[in-house]
Amino acid sequence: MLYTYETETVEDLLKILADNLHRRRLEKGLSHEALFMMSGVPAPTIAKFEQKHTISLSSFVALAKALGYTDDIKSLISKPLFTTME
Repeated sequence: MLYTYETETVEDLLKILADNLHRRRLEKGLSHEALFMMSGVPAPTIAKFEQKHTISLSSFVALAKALGYTDDIKSLISKPLFTTME
């Protein structure tokens, strides 16, 4: 079994996720408060994620779902990265 390791750090990946969420929120013209009403995730938690890149997995999933990304969440790590050599 072969693995390839990425060079991005966990913080790099969290920043990418936070930046993506921020862009999607703004594209939809949503304030933190409006996204709270849609997702149940408190507005200060949304702001903290966008600024400090920290959030619980359940809050992140709730935000992604509220923005219409349920299928993307379901497909995360759904396929193996390797194949057997048979």
